[in-house]
Amino acid sequence: MTEAAEVSLQNGAIVMVDALGFKGIWQRYDPIDVVREMQRLCDSAFAQMSELEREARKQEGNFIEYCRPAFLSDTVVLGVVTKPAERVRKGMQNAGWGEIGQELNDDDMAAEAVRIAAFLVSKFIRESLRGPIPLAYRGAIAFGQFCMTERFIIGEAVDEAVELMNSTEGALIVGGPSVDSMQFTGVPTSEYPMWRAPVAWKTSQQPKETWMVCPFAGTDDAAHEDLMAKLRSTFPDNPSGDVALKLEKTIDFCTQARRAERAPYEELLKAAMNPFGAGD
Repeated sequence: MTEAAEVSLQNGAIVMVDALGFKGIWQRYDPIDVVREMQRLCDSAFAQMSELEREARKQEGNFIEYCRPAFLSDTVVLGVVTKPAERVRKGMQNAGWGEIGQELNDDDMAAEAVRIAAFLVSKFIRESLRGPIPLAYRGAIAFGQFCMTERFIIGEAVDEAVELMNSTEGALIVGGPSVDSMQFTGVPTSEYPMWRAPVAWKTSQQPKETWMVCPFAGTDDAAHEDLMAKLRSTFPDNPSGDVALKLEKTIDFCTQARRAERAPYEELLKAAMNPFGAGD
């Protein structure tokens, strides 16, 4: 019997997603191709997060304690733990940053963990759509205590993400109650892919506003169009019932998020074209 790994509960962000329509994938594709594609995505996620963790360890003032992925069939878990604010402040001082970052607090660390998790899951979703077997993912992101080892994931943040990951109509990633009061930039970008929007919940006829992950934020127009086409291809050609509703809500959200992302640039363009104002 091997010695048990040391475990501890730490504060961090957990993203849990799974693929819409995965149950019927074995009839649509060669099963061995499905396994190979999931293995490719798994290997890619491990490589990216391991590299991010290695880079973080080189810098005393870096925010990341660790980031890890875990896969169970089409269910994907990404965990990000940030350092306590006191350690980050001390690390920045030791690295010669002076007063920069000395006002950081634990709330800032919490928001940063969620931001990094949203950034990583956005990269994962784009890569999954661009692969030979495109997949649309739905899920949730939460913040709180959890333990994540090579074979073990448990904690309140995990419970929250599990409860919400299949609660929406569409391929959407929603923020849980633990994320609701956090502050992010108002416009989704590649580095800050969080945006506040109304969500269609299965349990309620009335949409409720919450933080959402915008996985296509920061892409250029050609890449965005390609990703949208790949996303549509994961649904049947003529969907009906619940499937049609999921497609509608997914496309509506992506369109609204893109509009919100472009709005500041369009305002700047208007100002540049008429620098003296409409009345002059």
